[in-house]
Amino acid sequence: MLKNPEIENYIELNGEEIPIDSLPEERRKELAGMLEEKIMESAGLKRIYAYRKPIKGRKPAG
Repeated sequence: MLKNPEIENYIELNGEEIPIDSLPEERRKELAGMLEEKIMESAGLKRIYAYRKPIKGRKPAG
């Protein structure tokens, strides 16, 4: 019977290879966002952040 291969993903941070699974969830999300930006940039794309106009008489959110 064939056994499925185990795949471990590593990332190089400050010259050291670290398993991605060993990083805290928040740090993984942060790195995912950074990688996504780099991939988009290499494809010639740029993220446009949504802007909401304030509603008259209300304070803007945030």
